Amino acid sequence: MSETLYRQVMREGVDEWMAEEKYARAACAIRSQILSGTWPEQYIDVFFQKFSRSPMDFVDVHCFAQIHYSMKIGKICSARIETGKYPSYDKDIEYNNGVLSSLFEPFYGKFIGGTGGCDGYIGWKKPLIMSQEIQDGRGGTTGLNCTIDPDKLPLEVGYTDSTTTLFHLIEGDGLARWPYGSSEIWLLYLLDREWFRGDLNKVEL
Repeated sequence: MSETLYRQVMREGVDEWMAEEKYARAACAIRSQILSGTWPEQYIDVFFQKFSRSPMDFVDVHCFAQIHYSMKIGKICSARIETGKYPSYDKDIEYNNGVLSSLFEPFYGKFIGGTGGCDGYIGWKKPLIMSQEIQDGRGGTTGLNCTIDPDKLPLEVGYTDSTTTLFHLIEGDGLARWPYGSSEIWLLYLLDREWFRGDLNKVEL
């Protein structure tokens, strides 16, 4: 399968950064942490979920690090919606829409599926309280709540590429993620619209 333009751009950047010893060492360390289970698989699946568990590469490592770091310094807030059911495949449009039609208030959603663009959307009709982490100045983080006005985010269901997740955040307000094998839909919402502008390497690995 050919790479998307997003992945081609990111791969060129990662290839260039990997030539720097500091970046390469850090990228290898993060890759080892992912493989060793430092973060639960269910958490990694929010950022990317490989088709048939194909090998993770350093583009995936890079995109994970950018988003994870941005969440840890309060640039991205998050919320989780419990659906009670796992998503099904693209062809099961009726099933997936049945699950989304049962979302509790104030959430609503629609599944479209297909191979082009996002898989649908998730929205909320009332101001939504999301979780935000802020660095406490002592090497740790403090959990806060932030209120997000009614909005709607593109939905990515099942397998998805790490670059797709990152570019939803770069080009829009965020995304909703419903990985295979998960009954939770994650909402990732970008609080700082200028955060990723013109720079695809916000954290020096």
